[in-house]
Amino acid sequence: MILALVCISFFICLLLGFPVAIAMGIGGVAGLIADGLPSLVIGQKVFVATDSFALLAIPFFMLCGQLMEFTGVTDDLLKLSKALVGHLRGGLACTITVAGALLASITGSQNASAAAIGSLSVDAMRKDGYEDGFSVAVIASAGGLGPIIPPSIIMV
Repeated sequence: MILALVCISFFICLLLGFPVAIAMGIGGVAGLIADGLPSLVIGQKVFVATDSFALLAIPFFMLCGQLMEFTGVTDDLLKLSKALVGHLRGGLACTITVAGALLASITGSQNASAAAIGSLSVDAMRKDGYEDGFSVAVIASAGGLGPIIPPSIIMV
């Protein structure tokens, strides 16, 4: 019964145009109220669920990736990577993989590094004659290096 109330309130909020995060919150609170928990306990549960020092790393890593993209550091990383492996066969794909690894080691977030590298390199790979599917696969694998290179969000 409570699950049905949570789902119904969530979908009603979505149909009314609420953002997904707000709709999820309203659905969860509706379920907690239907379960009979007092409002003081609901506030405590929400605070305890979000009171984690490690969760602060995620938005800061994402912010670092965005700052690097806007300040041009990612362009410099691409130039460095091209100097290292650009002369090899498939040099642009190797360059993007190395740049993704360098960026992932700095930001620690695979989403941030894939977004930063992807916005710069899809057009360059298309101009160089690479297929779109291969380009996206290279960028996704380069961004996926984030969790295995310290300091990653998972390590924190």
